[in-house]
Amino acid sequence: MRTYNPVSHGLYAAAAVFLAAALLLCPLPGSSFARADETVTLESLRTAIEQTETELAGAKAELAEARYEAEAVSGYMPFTAVGVHCLLDGRYALELEPGAAPVRCVPVLPDGMEFDHWEINGEPADGGADGVTFTLTDTSVVTAVLRESRVVAGRYADLQFLDARKRAAGSAFEQFDFRESYVHPVTAKSCEAGTVTLRVTAAPPRGRKQTGWYFNGVLHTFKKDTSAFTVEFLDHSMVYEPALR
Repeated sequence: MRTYNPVSHGLYAAAAVFLAAALLLCPLPGSSFARADETVTLESLRTAIEQTETELAGAKAELAEARYEAEAVSGYMPFTAVGVHCLLDGRYALELEPGAAPVRCVPVLPDGMEFDHWEINGEPADGGADGVTFTLTDTSVVTAVLRESRVVAGRYADLQFLDARKRAAGSAFEQFDFRESYVHPVTAKSCEAGTVTLRVTAAPPRGRKQTGWYFNGVLHTFKKDTSAFTVEFLDHSMVYEPALR
C-alpha cells in the first residue's frame, strides 16, 4: 500500500513549476523572442506556432510541386484532351492515362456550317469530315475547323438556273454548292462565290398535292397555290421542300 509523502509530493510540484517556467523563458528556434529577459505571453507563443505552421504548409506545397514536375517529366502523369467543334470518344473533354492514347474524333456541325479541316494544338492534321482517330501523347486541343456552308437543295423540288431573260433554263438539279466561284451553267458567265439565283419548282410524288413550302424546315403558307418561284442572290444554305397532302 502506497503512503502519501508530502515531501516527495512537494518536490514533484516544484519540478513541474520549474519545467513550465523553463519552457516559457527559453527561446524557441526561429521565434522572434530570443532574449531570456523578455516577458513571453500566450499570444507570442500562439504567433510562433502559427508562423511554424505557415512555414510547414509552404514546405509541403513546394514538395508537392516538385513531385508533380518530376512525375510529368518521367511521363507518369495523366493528361487532358479537349475537343472544339468535335467529340472525342463521344465527349468534349477526356482525361487520358500516360502514354499514347488513340482517340476517335467526330465533328459536330452547327446549322449552316460544314467541316473544313482538322487541327491539333493549332497545327493542321490529316483527317476527313466523317471522323478520324488521332493518337495523342500529351495535353491536346483537337479542333474541327468549320466554314460557313453555301449549299442550296430541293426535296420533291426541281432547281434550275435562269437564262439572260430570267427564265428557267438548263437541266434541273437537286443540289448546288456555291461556296466557291463558279461558271454559270446556262450563260457561261463567271459568278462570284457566295450567292446564287435560281428557279424552284415543286415536284410532288404522284397522288400528292402541294399546299405550301418548307424553307429549311420552317413552313411558309404565304401562297398555297404557288408551285414555283424565283430566288435571287441567295447568300446562305437553304433546303426547299413543298408541303404535301
